[in-house]
Amino acid sequence: MVKLFLLLPESEPTYNWCLSNVEFQDEEKIVGFIYELKEKIDSISIEAFYGYYDSENIKNFLLDFEALEDYYPNPSFRRLQSILYSWDNWRDEVKQKDNFEYYLFGQKISNHTFCECAQIKFDDKDIATVIINYYGH
Repeated sequence: MVKLFLLLPESEPTYNWCLSNVEFQDEEKIVGFIYELKEKIDSISIEAFYGYYDSENIKNFLLDFEALEDYYPNPSFRRLQSILYSWDNWRDEVKQKDNFEYYLFGQKISNHTFCECAQIKFDDKDIATVIINYYGH
């Protein structure tokens, strides 16, 4: 079985290689972005996988969209929540180890989806991990 991880762009990128969601900063674009994400997730729903998201990545992604909730009947975070209802937050059972160091592009990273995938693969080479890089990297 494949472990599938979602990575979204961030309002305040945590690393220099993380992409910003600045191009999705208006209602039409964020609604289109989330609709497109739903289509992608629906298209793979017949596959056998465990889906994971990062609650910190989702929170960072939605940071600039919280104001939309006051103005629009279908706020972005509720829509995103409904799309990912059957996925798990990997932070509920973190596999990363404190005594390990993780690097991406020569930069030390920690507490990130990439670290989680690397640790899972290190612990069991038979587990396939895939990151859905949805404009996030």
